[in-house]
Order: sequence, then C-alpha cells, then structure tokens
Amino acid sequence: MRDRLYTVRNFLYTHRKQIEYWTVCLLFFILLFFLHRNMSLNLSDDAIFSQELKKETLLQHISHLYFKTNGKIFTDTMAAIFTYLPSFIWKTVDIGVLFLIVLCADRLFITSRNIILSCFSILLLDFNYLTSAGYVASSVNYTWCTAALLVSLLPLKYASRFEKKPLLLPACWLAGLYAGNQEQAGAIVITVYTLFIAASLIKKTKIHRYVWIQYVITIGSMILLLTAPGHTNKATSFNIFFIPDYLALDFFEKIIRGFTSTAAVILTGKYILWQLFCFLLMLTVWAKKRALSVRLVSLIPLAVSLVCGKWQQYLPLNIQEIFSYHTPWSFQMPDYRYIDAYTYTGWKFYVPLALALFILGLVLLEILWIFGTDPKGIIILLILGAGFCSRIIMGFSPTLYGSSYRTFVFLCLALGFCIAILLDKLLLEADRPKTVLGFAVTILYVVSAYSDSLKNIR
Repeated sequence: MRDRLYTVRNFLYTHRKQIEYWTVCLLFFILLFFLHRNMSLNLSDDAIFSQELKKETLLQHISHLYFKTNGKIFTDTMAAIFTYLPSFIWKTVDIGVLFLIVLCADRLFITSRNIILSCFSILLLDFNYLTSAGYVASSVNYTWCTAALLVSLLPLKYASRFEKKPLLLPACWLAGLYAGNQEQAGAIVITVYTLFIAASLIKKTKIHRYVWIQYVITIGSMILLLTAPGHTNKATSFNIFFIPDYLALDFFEKIIRGFTSTAAVILTGKYILWQLFCFLLMLTVWAKKRALSVRLVSLIPLAVSLVCGKWQQYLPLNIQEIFSYHTPWSFQMPDYRYIDAYTYTGWKFYVPLALALFILGLVLLEILWIFGTDPKGIIILLILGAGFCSRIIMGFSPTLYGSSYRTFVFLCLALGFCIAILLDKLLLEADRPKTVLGFAVTILYVVSAYSDSLKNIR
C-alpha cells in the first residue's frame, strides 16, 4: 500500500505540469459548454441565414453574397451552413474555435506557457456582444475571424519549423483567406505583416518565403472582398441602420466618430475589461518602479476608468451627458457629443476627447516603463493598437452604430491578450504578493464576466 501511494505521488509530481495543463483545458471546455448549452440559433440575422440554403443552393448563395449582398463569401457562407445544420454542430465547432484562439495566443504571446492566462482572454469576453446579429452570424465574422487572424500570424514566429509540420501550411493559407474576407481582421493581418516585412528589410534580415506567401494570400482575399460588387452595393444602398449624415462626413470626421464611439464605451465607459487592464498595468508598473511620481501617474488611467465608467451614474447629470451622448440612430450605444457648427465653441465638449487621448498617452507611457526595450513591449503595443484601430475604422462604415457592440469583439479580445501578457510578466518577474493580487483580481473579473454572460444567454 505504501509503495502504491509512493508511485502515485511520484507520478503526480513528475507529470504535474501536464496534469495542470489538461485540468485547465477541461475546466475551460466545461465552462464553454454551459455557455453554449442554451444559446438560441434563431436570433436576428441567424433566423435569416437559416432559411438561405432552403431557398437556394450553396453555389447560388455564394454568388448572391459576392454580386449583391456584401462580398463576404467565406464568413457569411459559414453562417448559412451552420444555421442550416443541427445547432449542436455549430456549438461544438465554436467551442473548438475558441480553444484554437487560446492555443494560438499561448504560442504567440505567453512566455511562461501557462495556458490559463490565454483562457482568461476568452472567459473575460462579454458574450452578450454576440447577440446583436445572432450567435452564429456574429461568431463567424468576429471570433472565428480572430482565430483565423491568429493562425495567419503563426508564420511570423514559426515559419522555419513548417518544413517538419507541412499540415500547418494549408491551415495558415486557409486562415489567411478567411481573415482577409472580413475588413477588420484582414486589415490587422496585412498591417502586422507590412510592419514585420518593413522592419526585416530595414534590419536586412532574411524573410522566410512562407511569410511572403501568407502576406500575398491575405492581400488577395482582401482585394476580392473590396472589389466585390456586393461590397459596393452594401456601402451605397440605404439602410435603416445607417448614420443619416454619413455621406456628408469627410475623412477626418469619420476618424473622430470612430474614435469617440470607441472611447465612450471602452476608455470612459463601463466595460470591465478596460478597468482590469488599467489595474494590471498599474500593478506591473509598481512591481518595476519604486518612484512615487511614477506610481501616482500609473493610478490615473485606473481612477478615470472607475470614476467616468463604473461610477459614472454618480456624477452630475450634465457631466454624464458629456461622456454618454446618445442619438436617435445610435441604438443605445454611447458616444461623445459631436463637435459641429453648434458645439465647436463650447470648451466642455472637447473635454472627453482630450481626456481619452490623455489616458491613451499614459497607457503607452506605462507600457514603456514596464517593458523598456523588451520586444514584448512592441507586441503588446501592436495588439493594443490593432484592437483600437479595428474599432476606429468602423467610423468609415455607415453602420458604425447599427452593427452594435459586436464590432468591439476584436478590441475586447485584444485587451484580453494584453491582460494575459501582463499576468505573464507578473508571474515571471514580480514578487509573490503582487502576483497573487493580480491573479486574484483577474479571477474575480473572470467570474463576474462569465456570470454576466451566462445569465444573459438567450
């Protein structure tokens, strides 16, 4: 008996990391199962997509998408297929895709190889954001595109290993086609590859041929989307979800609207991801820097996110209206008051925009304090920048508000990846009390986000 106990104890000690890894994975699958169990696949656009393949063949549907609807022949074809099939098939595949995001994030961003950090990036996501177009329609355009985006980035880090793993090549190429068929995902992949290639050319380092192939495939897919007659029709046809004055806006006004509508939800809004990100930034700065002035500055983004976000309802009504302005066509999405012919002389209307830019500047400063010349600093800046740009470019869409909160999914996942990287930094370099505090607060936020998602599943 004693020998058997010794053998079991020795096995558990020897395989401790593997046991922890698979335990976390199993728990992740269980949590996602309960999230997906009661999801209805008959909400909003899902109800429309579910009828498509009953009226026409798959090829006819693809042709209709390309020539008349929106040009998204990959993403929206997936929506038609999975709403036509029994619901458990999509639910199973979707859980697999979300786990693929976890695996890719772990490989691309996490040094400690602690997979629970990447799991947090999914569990912190507000799944209520996926209901506006239906779970299937939203997932194939946002979370699935995120998975394709991350797979498309694998050649940047692992191209030299692909010779021994040839199956990864077609997987990356298919992912590039899929990501390029969605404006936000395609723009992120192309921008990251462009920056990587430019940096390599400046440093005169060799660029692997698989990187070039992936770059060309994604650009080709993006061109296919943007030149599709259906994509042009979508941009010019009238729709009840369009901004009424969209055609009168110039380039600069579209950028401003994209930024302010993003900042009103994230920077000075009530979404908990930004609060957690600011807290972990502060904690990591405190772990690296002892100067009182630096520590006080690192408190500002967190304080603003709490005062203007979490506790916004306690502010005077006239201040609340500055940070949460609603229009009849904004579908309950907050924005800052527009700077136009009626408001440009009022200084108070510039306050939220100036504050948001100031907070972003402090966040960038904190990242520089934390990472210095470490390449991880560049990675987190790229992730954060890509996330914000993916939402800001919605200012060039007439459905800036009509597409609702699902357009924030890329940004929310980007913040989740940044949170995982900061936790990874604390785990590897910070003292035990700060690491424990960071994980404890993160787990509380995960429980809160998951409970809210589970409670509002419909």
